Amino acid sequence: MKRLQVFILGALMLAGLPLAAVAQPAITNHTSPGGIPFRYAQMPRAQVQTIQFGWRNAYALMTNGSKAVGSLGPVMVLQGPKGMTRGEFVEDIKDLQAGFSLSSATHFTLGSVNSPPDKFDATIDLFARALTEPALDPARLGELKQNHVLSLKRAQSTPANLPARAAAHLSLPQGPLLNWFAGDIASIEAISIEDIEIWRKAVLVRDGLVIAAAGPRTAEEAAVQIDRLFKGLPEKGTSVAAVIPSETSIAKTIVIETATPQTILFMGSPSNYMAVPDISRGHLAMNIFRKRVFDAVRGKLGASYGATAQLAAYAREPFHLSVQASVDHDKAAEALEAMKAQHAIFLAEGVTDQELEPEKIRMISSFRENMTKTPALAQAVRTTMLVGYPEDYLHKNAMRLGVITAHEVNGDLRTKLAGKPVLTVIVAPSAAPFKADCVIKSLAEIRTCR
Repeated sequence: MKRLQVFILGALMLAGLPLAAVAQPAITNHTSPGGIPFRYAQMPRAQVQTIQFGWRNAYALMTNGSKAVGSLGPVMVLQGPKGMTRGEFVEDIKDLQAGFSLSSATHFTLGSVNSPPDKFDATIDLFARALTEPALDPARLGELKQNHVLSLKRAQSTPANLPARAAAHLSLPQGPLLNWFAGDIASIEAISIEDIEIWRKAVLVRDGLVIAAAGPRTAEEAAVQIDRLFKGLPEKGTSVAAVIPSETSIAKTIVIETATPQTILFMGSPSNYMAVPDISRGHLAMNIFRKRVFDAVRGKLGASYGATAQLAAYAREPFHLSVQASVDHDKAAEALEAMKAQHAIFLAEGVTDQELEPEKIRMISSFRENMTKTPALAQAVRTTMLVGYPEDYLHKNAMRLGVITAHEVNGDLRTKLAGKPVLTVIVAPSAAPFKADCVIKSLAEIRTCR
């Protein structure tokens, strides 16, 4: 359940330099004839019209999290409206060349609708029916629950997924957030149509609706489309703030003994990085660290099938460091020592300007490309609205990224990451090559390692 992490991390990477920059479309504030506020970017040459929307509401997590309604409620809405079979709904979507999405995360519920401009009015009408009068077929819910449970069981038994899940069980107390992240099969199986209806009427309402739109249509035309999309929603719902528990820090080495084609090495630690504008410095640092880890275990040892290093979060914040590599069994112990050595050097010495500049250039390229795509641009604007950043955040963040120095990045590493306890989780056929504090045979035993 990491939708929110991906949403925040991806959106905060949208930045660039004030060097011959591509002209950014003007993003302006408007109110529809029906009284719905929104932000709009007119892009006359765009081939796609889009509306990206969301709600700041943790209702699914805090109120019905134990019933997993946040996982299946949006999916059920996307099965189509009353009076239309699922097959008919899918065919209409294909004919319209449309794209619909709806998902629920810890803090936000997010949605989008996209299609070619000449088909957008019909696309809006179709999606509006699904939003306001979803079919909510009990038989279809049964199928989706069964599929979701099977998918979750596969994820829980996949070796590459075990370390992050183990870390969550050791870092988070029993409760809604852990169930959300790790998945709770009993909660999924217990969900009912009534639960979904309660969630829908609590969250999918006009009050608190955040909207960013973009495309070749004028803002006045977009305003009419927004009214058509949302006019059938209830005016008021039930807004619930997220209560995120404190995370437990643990410094141990844990081995999960299981059959796996490669040994999985994981290192994680808490941090003081938060979802604020200067988080870009942390992401730049992680990009550099990931390359160092990969080079250490692949380039020097020839041991790695892949390596990652990132700042992730169970909720919106705080972020934690997550480093993982898949390696040959016979080189796993040596690879782990190499990862630990790189981690120590990274925190002690930080990054260099020579490493930092290419990463900034790559962010520029990503920014320029995203600013030419209506869904990506509107999604970035929606993110800034949901997290409460200033209206000119994207433009100011571009300038901010351009002047980031290695000194600033390294200062963050010292104050936000250095000195934190490191949890090491290893998934391997045998614990023999490692100095383990706790050895278990399955994720079900992880609480014994506290």
